[in-house]
Amino acid sequence: MRSRPRQYRDYVDAVVDRDVADMMPIQKPDALRLLIDRMAVRTAQEINTSEMAKLSKLKRETVEQYLNILMRLSMVSKLRA
Repeated sequence: MRSRPRQYRDYVDAVVDRDVADMMPIQKPDALRLLIDRMAVRTAQEINTSEMAKLSKLKRETVEQYLNILMRLSMVSKLRA
């Protein structure tokens, strides 16, 4: 049986390499993996795209694009105020 960290990493790799790639090609798959990791730490919290951009070393627009992809994959939910 694989360890939890290994299962998590395999899942994220599958999402990025298969699911996201099927939707649209991305230039920085490792940056998307890092963004997913940063967001996983903040489960059930409000996400600030500017903060996530700084942590992931991406442009805010890129973070928003990646978040839209993750929403389409039902990995992230957007709640109204």
